[in-house]
Amino acid sequence: MAEHSGLYLERPDTQPLAETVMDLFGQLEKNKGLPPGLLDAMWSAESSRGQNMQSPKGAQGHFGFMPATAAQYGLRDPNNLQQSATAAAQMISYMVQQTGSVPTALAAYNWGIGNVQRKGIDAAPAETRNYIQKVTANMPKQEPQDDAWAALRSKFSQQAPQAPAPEDEWSALRQKYSMPEPQQAQLGSSAQTGQSDQPAPVASQQARSTPPDRLAGRSWLERGTLGAGKAVADLMEGVGLGGVLWPRGWQRAPGADDDLMSDTAGLGGNIGGQIGLAYLGGRGLQAGGKAIQAASAARAMPAVKTVGGLVEGAGNALIAPKSYKQAAGAGAALGALSQPGDLPERAANALTGAAGGSAGLAIGRGIGKVAGGVKAMMTPAAPVEMEISAKFAQKGIDYNALPQAVKAQVINIGKKSMEDIDQLDPVQLGRMADFNATGIKPTRGWLSRDPKQWWLENNLNTVDDQLKTRFMDAQQSLLYGVRKGAGEATDYQRGQALQKSVTDYDAGLKAKADDLYEAARNTAGRDIPLDPHKFVNDTSVELDQQMLGSKLPADTLSWFQKATTGKEPFDMGTALQRLQALNGRIYSTNDRAEAVALGIVKKHLINAIDNGETAAFNSAPGMRSPGSVPGDSRQPFTAAQIGGQARLPGAVQGSSEGGIVPFQGGVGPVGTGQSGEQPIPGIAEAFRSARSAAADRFRFQEASPLIERVLKGNYAPEDLPDIVGKMKVDQLKGLSQLERERGVPIMSSLQDAARAYIRDSATLQGETGGSFTINGLRKALDKIGPEKGKALFGADGWAEYQRILRVGGAINNPPMKPAGSTTAPNLLRFAQTLGKLPIPGAKGLLDITITAAGKAKQMSDVGSALNPPLNVTVPKKPQSGLLPLFMGPGLLGISEQ
Repeated sequence: MAEHSGLYLERPDTQPLAETVMDLFGQLEKNKGLPPGLLDAMWSAESSRGQNMQSPKGAQGHFGFMPATAAQYGLRDPNNLQQSATAAAQMISYMVQQTGSVPTALAAYNWGIGNVQRKGIDAAPAETRNYIQKVTANMPKQEPQDDAWAALRSKFSQQAPQAPAPEDEWSALRQKYSMPEPQQAQLGSSAQTGQSDQPAPVASQQARSTPPDRLAGRSWLERGTLGAGKAVADLMEGVGLGGVLWPRGWQRAPGADDDLMSDTAGLGGNIGGQIGLAYLGGRGLQAGGKAIQAASAARAMPAVKTVGGLVEGAGNALIAPKSYKQAAGAGAALGALSQPGDLPERAANALTGAAGGSAGLAIGRGIGKVAGGVKAMMTPAAPVEMEISAKFAQKGIDYNALPQAVKAQVINIGKKSMEDIDQLDPVQLGRMADFNATGIKPTRGWLSRDPKQWWLENNLNTVDDQLKTRFMDAQQSLLYGVRKGAGEATDYQRGQALQKSVTDYDAGLKAKADDLYEAARNTAGRDIPLDPHKFVNDTSVELDQQMLGSKLPADTLSWFQKATTGKEPFDMGTALQRLQALNGRIYSTNDRAEAVALGIVKKHLINAIDNGETAAFNSAPGMRSPGSVPGDSRQPFTAAQIGGQARLPGAVQGSSEGGIVPFQGGVGPVGTGQSGEQPIPGIAEAFRSARSAAADRFRFQEASPLIERVLKGNYAPEDLPDIVGKMKVDQLKGLSQLERERGVPIMSSLQDAARAYIRDSATLQGETGGSFTINGLRKALDKIGPEKGKALFGADGWAEYQRILRVGGAINNPPMKPAGSTTAPNLLRFAQTLGKLPIPGAKGLLDITITAAGKAKQMSDVGSALNPPLNVTVPKKPQSGLLPLFMGPGLLGISEQ
C-alpha cells in the first residue's frame, strides 16, 4: 500500500505513485467515455490533489462529496482515492449524459443538476463558472483532427504537386452537341498534311458516343454538394420553376442524374438536401401562416384567418406531425411536388413519400421511447420523486395524497423528462389527490368535470343502482369529513361552555385576591393607616389640570368626603378594597372620559398604598419594618409593578415578554435577619401579594374583547359564530397564548364552537335531517376566512376543510350543461320514427331493438363512469419523428431521367 495525502492505492512497488493514479483515472475515463485528463483536473480543483480533504461547506474527500451524494453513489470512504474517483467518474458521466456537454456537467457537479435543469447554465453563480474554467484549463489540449476541408485545401494549395486539370464539363458538352465539320474541310486538311485521315472520324464518333465520367477527380464533399443541388433543381422543376435555374433551351445532360445517384456521396447529399428542403419548407409555411393570421385583413375577414391557420398547420405537419395521418399527408404532398414528371410518376412519388412519412414518425417515436426508457433506468428514483414533490407543492398539490397508480406514472414521466411534469394538468392532479385523501372513489365526470360526462352520470344516478350507491357513499364521506372532531353538541352549547370557563376562572381569581387581602390583615394584626388628605389633594389637582373632575361618579366623590372627614377609615385594607372596586368600575364603564378620570384616582390610590408600605409604623416589641432590616436592599413595591412587569421575590418570571403571567407569590415571613435578629413578620409582602393577585385578575379581564364581553354580560352563547367571524387574527392568537399560560380552555372552546358551526352549516341538520350541502360549507368557511381558520384549526385542519370543499364542489356543483345531444340518442330517435312506417311487425321489432340498444348503451356508460382512468395525460409537444429523414429516400422517385 502507498500513502500520500490521505489517498490509498494498491500498486506494485516498482510503479511510481503518480503513474498508479494516472492509470486509475485513465481506466475510469475510458470505461465511462470521459475526456482524458478530466478526473485529474477535477481532483485538482476539488481537493488540490488530496491536500484539502474538507471544504467549509462540508464536502469531503478527494472529489468533494457531500454526505448525501456520497451515499447516493455508494461511496463509503471519501478519503479513499480509488473509491472516491470511481464515484466521481460515475457521477460526472451521468451528468454528461443528462446535460449533453462536459462544461454543463461540471456545472451540475458543482451547483447541482436540479439547478442547471431549472435555471440554465447562464444563471450559474460565479463559484460554478470559476470551477468550470479551472477544471477545463487543467485538462490537456486535444489535437485537432483532419477534416474534409483540410483535404481540399491540401489538394488545391500552391504547394501541392500540379495535377492535370480536370476535364471541363462545358467543353465536353460543346464537343458533344457541336456541329460536325464539313467533310471537304476534313479532306482538304488531310491532303495538306499528307497523312492518312480515315481513322479520325471513327475516333471522334467514339468520343461522342461514350459519356464522360463527370465525377472523376471530385472529393466526397463535392459529390455530396452536387447531390444536394440536384434536390433543389428537382424541387424547382417539380413546382414549375425550372426556368429560373436553366436558360431557355437548356436541359440536363443525359445520364448526369444516373451518374450522380449511383454514387454514395451524391446519393447521401441528395437525401440531405431533400431533408433540408422539407425542413425549410415547413418553417416557411409556419411563418407564412402566422403572418397571414396577424395581418389586418385577417381581423376583418375570418376566411383569411382560416387560410392562415391552414397554412401554418401544413408547416406543422411537415416538420412535427401529431398523428400518422398528418405524417402521411405531409410525405405525400412533398413527394408529389419535389420531383418533375407526369401524373403517374408524381402519384408514385406521393405514395412513396406517404409511406416514408408514416415510417419516419413510427421509428422516431420508437427511438424516443427507447431513449426515455434508458434515461429512466439511469435516473435515481428518490431525487426525481423529491423534485416532483417540490414542483407539485408549488402548484398547491400534495404529491403524497395522489393515488399510488398515479404516483407511479408521474415518477416514470419525471425520469424521462422533468419538462413533461410541468405540462401535467394541475387541476386534474389536484382532484385526484383530493379524492384519494378523502377516501372517495370518483366517477369519470367528477374527476374530469367534463360537462357532457357529468350530466350523463347525474341522469344515470336516478336509474342505475351502482351509480346511486357511488353517489350515496360519496355524500356519507363528505358528511363524515365535516362532522369529524365536532362532537354532537351545538354551537350554542359550545358557547355556554366558553362562558362558564371564563366566568369560573374570573371568580377563582377574585376569591384568591380576597383571601390574600384577608391574610394580609391577619398578618399585620391591624390595618396600616394611610394619609387621606394627600391622596384626595393629589387626585383633585390632576383631575382639575385635565378638566376631568366633573367626570367622576357621585359615589367616588362621596368616598373622598368620607375619607377626609374620618367618616370612613382610610387604611391599607380599605384602600386595597377600593382599588379592587376601582378596577372593576374602570373595566365595566362605557364612558371613555369617565374611565380616564377613574384611572387618575387609581394611580394616586396606588401611590398612597406605596407610601403606606414604606412609612414607619409602631410595630410590636421585637418587630422591624422590612425597610429597616440590615443588609436588605430591596426597593419598595412600586405602582408600575401592579401591571405585572416585576415579580415578587422568589416568584417565577414569565417566559414571554408582555405575556399574561398568573400570580405566583406567597404569604408569610420572607426569612430571617442577621445573627441574633428576630424573624421579619412580612406584613408588607402580604399586602403586596394581595395587590398583585388583584392586578392579575384585572389583566385577565382585559386580555381579550371576548373575555370582556362575557364578563360584562354582553355575551349570548348563540352569537359565538358571529363573534368569531368578527374577531381579528391577533386576538385569536392572544387567546391561544392565554390558554397555554393560564390553562383556561378558551381557545379550545372557540375551536369546538367553530367546528360545530361548520358542521351545522354544511349539513343543514334542521332542514334536511343531515344531508351534505356544499353551499352551506362554502358560506361557513368564507365567514371564518383562511387566516382565522388556520389560527383556529391549524394549517392542516384548515387544509382538510378546503379539500372537502373542493371534492364536494366536483361532485355537487354542476358544470354548464352541454348544448345539443350525442349521436347515439339521435340514432335511437331516428329508429323510433321508422316504427311509424306501414310495415307489418316493424314497430314491435324496432321497440325490442331500441330497448336492447338503450340498455346496452346505459351499461356501457355506467361502466365507463364507475371506472375512470387514472392515466396521467401529458400534452406532448409536436415531434418531427425523423419524418424528413425517412421521406427522403421515397422522394427520389421511381425512375431518373
